[in-house]
Amino acid sequence: LNDIFEYDAIVNSYYFPLIKNKISESEKDYSKDVDTLVIGSDEVFSTDVGVNPFFYGHGLHSNNIISYAATFGSTTLGDLKNQKYKNLVSSGLRQMSSISVRDEVSSEIVQSLINTNPIIVCDPVILYGYTNEINSIKKRSVETTGFGAVCPRPQSAFSLM
Repeated sequence: LNDIFEYDAIVNSYYFPLIKNKISESEKDYSKDVDTLVIGSDEVFSTDVGVNPFFYGHGLHSNNIISYAATFGSTTLGDLKNQKYKNLVSSGLRQMSSISVRDEVSSEIVQSLINTNPIIVCDPVILYGYTNEINSIKKRSVETTGFGAVCPRPQSAFSLM
């Protein structure tokens, strides 16, 4: 945990002043505390492209840190242990007041790390209705090619109206 606190001190002394410099004059009295911080969505819990402690809640100042539709992507529990990020991730997740993930694997990782069952939600991209896009498509058939046991032969998957 000392590494986490040391990292938080570096983040607070370096990154927050950079952010504050971009805040308008009317917001310069920004205190470090905000009502709610939402982390997500997408692969914010993944370690594949590097580790950002902010994504696990470290260095953030709020009494209400939550995640929405986060995922570990292809990062496994074994990866977290092997890469020595398990404690960093676990301690960050523990300070969140609510955790939602977008897939079963991420849910299982959270359960294993902090013994909490996160809510599973859909990718926020799916929340967009696509009404205009659907209405602009003329009726046509879409041909797909399947792979393996999931779809062993090419078939007409669906028709759009």
